[in-house]
Amino acid sequence: MDGHGALDGVRILELTTGIAGPFAGMLLADHGAEVLTVDLVTADPVADAADGQAVWDRGKTRVTLDLSSDAGRRWLADRLPATDALLVSRLPVAGTAWDQRTLTEMFPALEILVMPPYLDIDGSTPWAGGAESHGLLSATAGTAYSQGSADDVPVELVYPHLLYVQGIWAATVLVAALVERQRSGTGQLITVAGMHGMTEGAAAAMVHAPGTPRTHQPGGPGGPIPFYRPYRCADGQWLFLACLTPNFFMKAFE
Repeated sequence: MDGHGALDGVRILELTTGIAGPFAGMLLADHGAEVLTVDLVTADPVADAADGQAVWDRGKTRVTLDLSSDAGRRWLADRLPATDALLVSRLPVAGTAWDQRTLTEMFPALEILVMPPYLDIDGSTPWAGGAESHGLLSATAGTAYSQGSADDVPVELVYPHLLYVQGIWAATVLVAALVERQRSGTGQLITVAGMHGMTEGAAAAMVHAPGTPRTHQPGGPGGPIPFYRPYRCADGQWLFLACLTPNFFMKAFE
């Protein structure tokens, strides 16, 4: 960093797993925050997260910690008084009994950002296992079925955009809470869950007229929108056209 970021001097402790939490921490570090990210040895790994870890760790310091041990809990307790924000995937904090009440009583100025995979801060999910999963979040929320580029079938998206939007929104509301703390001097409990990422990133796809049955749209499995769908070309190869404004799709058709 060049020492002139908007979040210079802000200290963040990141204890999240998966994609959304580390992505939020990356954005905060990009803007100058001092982010210490902790590998929890008791945490379940998330398979989808491995490929992007090198990117999401940029600008951060990483340590490995066992919070089920006395030494690990002491290490965390020693650092929280000097920490501005704590990022966790769920409460209580993994490996400890530290819930919302405990944390707010011990550290009243601490901003606590909880990023559960579905909605509840305890991390409970309507799918088995409780781990973050973009595919299962999309299926549960309905966004896998409401795609302009396909019709009548759900789509398994290769790009976990709901989790990225969850991370962007989490970083945004945390900055708002830090600004508010300058006035009140008190931290807040903030929850930005996977379903919040869905409502921010895919709300338009979920708008349907009440009582109107879903009907088959022309265009086949590629979807009904001519400027946002795949086309098979004369050489047998496929082109996905994604031209969302008239200026671009008229040029593409020409």
